[in-house]
Amino acid sequence: MNIDKMIDMLLISLSKKHNIFYMEMRTYKGTKTYKNYNVKIDKDKKEFRSKKDLLVYLTNI
Repeated sequence: MNIDKMIDMLLISLSKKHNIFYMEMRTYKGTKTYKNYNVKIDKDKKEFRSKKDLLVYLTNI
């Protein structure tokens, strides 16, 4: 299964019990692009640099 779909499914299932805010940020520096993933669940803010780390965090909630 695609990692994006897994993240979406977990966010949807968690949103039934928690207030969730999810944002994918892109930063451009010269010719390179960097991505960060911000998640706020209720009052807990986290920032991740990869989708794998985000997926591991969401599965442990």
